[in-house]
Amino acid sequence: MRLPRLLALALTIAAGSRIGQAAEPPRQPNFVYVFTDDQRWDALGVVQREQGEKGRFPWLKTPNLDRLAAEGMRFRNAFVVNSLCAPSRASLVTGQYGHVNGVTNNHTPHPAGNLSVAALLRPAGYTSGYFGKWHHGNQSGKRPGFDTSASFVGQGRYFDCPIEVDGVATPSKGFVDDVTTDYAASFIKTNQAKPFLLILGLKTCHGPFTPPPRTRKTMKGPGPGRRPITASRRSTPREAPAARLPTPRKSRPTSVCSEASTRSTTTWASSSSSSTTSS
Repeated sequence: MRLPRLLALALTIAAGSRIGQAAEPPRQPNFVYVFTDDQRWDALGVVQREQGEKGRFPWLKTPNLDRLAAEGMRFRNAFVVNSLCAPSRASLVTGQYGHVNGVTNNHTPHPAGNLSVAALLRPAGYTSGYFGKWHHGNQSGKRPGFDTSASFVGQGRYFDCPIEVDGVATPSKGFVDDVTTDYAASFIKTNQAKPFLLILGLKTCHGPFTPPPRTRKTMKGPGPGRRPITASRRSTPREAPAARLPTPRKSRPTSVCSEASTRSTTTWASSSSSSTTSS
């Protein structure tokens, strides 16, 4: 199952949960959070269209994220806590800064004792699942705090990546994001009768850029010799020079520059580089 079908399935369940609300108490909302990897704030088709001639990559096509932006809410004034894989995920799962949750780099396993949003929702009757990229060093096993998980160790790989299903290594075939999205869709179908929290961590857009065969020719990027600009590269406009602080004589000059956040979040009530949805 591909990501658009997962989004459609979540929307269908959300619509069904509203039928008969006048006769029955309102159901608790389900939470579906789709977290993309290394995606710049402006790496969205809708943003490129808004920027017009100033857009860095007008060839970019993101129809599903554009739909979220059109039907939900976009947060235009936000910042990233730590624009690295593991710290971003740790902050998402715990709602805490890195100096509090203990994860400030990509090599730190997620502490099992951290209080997570999954644990906070459990007393309210929620079941939780984490699927896809985790990347807290080479941490393996069931993802801490979640009732079920289907993930991979470290960066994994784009094709035929072994998946740890509740901690048990399981072989897989095909594009890794398709595989983990299928696990996520199965989780939704299994838990339709009760409230749930689902977090899906996609390996795309992390380098090396390796799309599935079906999308390799759908977007024409920069010409030969020009690398596409990603979250790991410069985010400020080329014409904006770094500001320099005045320095006393005989001291080393210090430069300070401002960069746009490289990872942000979107919901069905908001939109940017990662996607969250409340259904």
